[in-house]
Amino acid sequence: MKIRVIGASGVGKSTLCKYISEVADIYWIDTDRYLWKDADFTENYPIEERLKMYQNDICSLACHRCLLKEAKCKTLELDANQPVDVLCQLVLKEFH
Repeated sequence: MKIRVIGASGVGKSTLCKYISEVADIYWIDTDRYLWKDADFTENYPIEERLKMYQNDICSLACHRCLLKEAKCKTLELDANQPVDVLCQLVLKEFH
């Protein structure tokens, strides 16, 4: 399963993805982790360090690469005003 969640800062993408990852037991790559050194989003990692962190995550998924390449990525429009557990169920119903 490959799910791409996009949206503006602060709308709850990370919260939703973390919840889906835990409920569905799937790997989640949080791109905020590559950008920000702190939880307040005030200090960035240098670009070289970001790339290294990303490559490490991608390498850890090496055994799943074939599956990820073959997986179709769907887009689902979500209402961000719904509770995270409701959003999670909508996503999992659509993508499983």
